[in-house]
Amino acid sequence: MSRPRPTKPRGSTASAPPKPDPRTLDNPCLPCKGGCCQHVAIPIDTPTTPGDFDDIRWYLLHDNVRVFVEDGDWYCEFKTRCSALQTDWLCAIYEKRPKICRDYDAESCEYYGENDADDAEPSFETVEEIEAYAREFLAEKRRKAARRRRHKHAQHARRKGGA
Repeated sequence: MSRPRPTKPRGSTASAPPKPDPRTLDNPCLPCKGGCCQHVAIPIDTPTTPGDFDDIRWYLLHDNVRVFVEDGDWYCEFKTRCSALQTDWLCAIYEKRPKICRDYDAESCEYYGENDADDAEPSFETVEEIEAYAREFLAEKRRKAARRRRHKHAQHARRKGGA
């Protein structure tokens, strides 16, 4: 299982003013108010069966939960503030912060980094959204399986007829 990691938030920044260079700020987290410290996202298995989608449905029945895809990987996000994030958007335990935080680079974070591909990938906040996606996904999976069966049957019939 891969490690949880900070992720990009949803939403367009098309009308946002230019972002400052994080290297020039005393607190590069101030403009985004510690966005990466406002949630936890953990990797989940890519759903492929009705049962998998039912599990995701259960996640989304809870408050402040979102399921999304980033770079082809599926995540379950819990919108919850880190208890070490102070009102000035600085970390109260900065010198003893977890490794995941130490490894995180403000220059490529969800606020300053690129998030153009983020908008093209699925994101689900409601049961209705995942149910609609699951219906479409599972219907396509059934269509592909039926095509494979027909193709296999046709190949078998050709071999039998040619013998």
